[in-house]
Amino acid sequence: MDETEKGLFLAECEERLVEIWTEVLNHTTRRADDFLEQGGDSLSAMLCISRIRKEFGVDVPLLTFFIEPATVSSLAVTIHDLLHGHS
Repeated sequence: MDETEKGLFLAECEERLVEIWTEVLNHTTRRADDFLEQGGDSLSAMLCISRIRKEFGVDVPLLTFFIEPATVSSLAVTIHDLLHGHS
C-alpha cells in the first residue's frame, strides 16, 4: 500500500469511526476529539470495539481507548496497522 492509498484508507476509516463514536457517545464527535474527554468509558469503549470488529474485521485492544491521545485519527492508524500486520 503506497502513501496515497494509505491516506485514502485513513480518511475513509476516520469518517466511519466518527459515525461510530457519535452514535455510541450520543453526540457529535470530530477526528481530533479525545475519547475520554468526550465522555467515553469502558462500556462505551466495548461498544465501539464491537462496532469496529463488524465494520473492519479487526479486534482493537480495549487499552487503545485509554492511552493518550485516544482520538478518531489515532484509532484509524491503529486499525490500519492491525489490518496490514503492523503492531
